[in-house]
Amino acid sequence: MSMTNERTWVTAGLVFLGTRDIDIVETANRVRVALARMGHRITGTRVQSDDSAIVASCCHTMRIGIEYDAFIDEFSKQVPRVLTLDIAQDDKDPTTDGQGMTNDMVLTHVLKDLHWQMSADYIRWVGHSRLLSSADFLLMTTDLPGPAQSA
Repeated sequence: MSMTNERTWVTAGLVFLGTRDIDIVETANRVRVALARMGHRITGTRVQSDDSAIVASCCHTMRIGIEYDAFIDEFSKQVPRVLTLDIAQDDKDPTTDGQGMTNDMVLTHVLKDLHWQMSADYIRWVGHSRLLSSADFLLMTTDLPGPAQSA
């Protein structure tokens, strides 16, 4: 068995059916705030381009991307904007962070914060496997538990 420390990325995002200006710096700052609200110490932010940034915390590395005219399988067509969020998951430790939250849960919290501020039409659920309407996503995350320390 190979003992490599490969990094995989868990992906989700916000889908916008209309043309929307998304500022990568503002979005990265929103991700920073969402992670900090969960008790994570932010260790760095790097804007790589007008449509790409990385936010790192004590526990997670998150990539932010903006896709233009992205093809959405569920619609069998392109949509004007997709804001993608990828969270790094090291194969050696895919469980929880210091707050007792899995990568999926952290991603969900960040998605919920961004959606609240940006009002996406659809939410690309973790792993590109499911597309939820805005109303369904809000219903599913109404009672979203917070970090273990705030329980």
